[in-house]
Amino acid sequence: MPTRRQVLQAGAIAPLATLAACSSGGDTPVSDADDSVRSQVTASENDLIKRYDATIAAFPTLAAKLTPIRDQHNEHLAAVGGDSAPTDLKGVVIPPTAQAALKELVVAEREAARERRASCVQASGSELIWDLALIATSESQHVASLTDGSP
Repeated sequence: MPTRRQVLQAGAIAPLATLAACSSGGDTPVSDADDSVRSQVTASENDLIKRYDATIAAFPTLAAKLTPIRDQHNEHLAAVGGDSAPTDLKGVVIPPTAQAALKELVVAEREAARERRASCVQASGSELIWDLALIATSESQHVASLTDGSP
């Protein structure tokens, strides 16, 4: 019997594998559309990193759970050639409880995964499409990690 995590992973990977398989085998020159996609992904990933940093600052007991996920968002930035923005936590509103903060992060991760899948369609370079598909899968996995166990 598959676990909930295995079902979530399979559900996230199947459409992305199909999308990646449809990309061309050779390298496609970087287009203006790819630059726009990279810029959008960079802004979104920096926003997620800021949310994680603010949540960790507000609830240090969640640091062990959240830090590895936040670090993966830094890897996502590197994968698309984005630069990490300085983290200014002013203006980031965090819910009053750890449980509510985790739920907010789950919503943000789901939205990020949807955005990355949409970015795959907008991008033209096969390497970028592949990276975006992998990032979308990773962000779907973050949802599973955030919902496992209690804060």
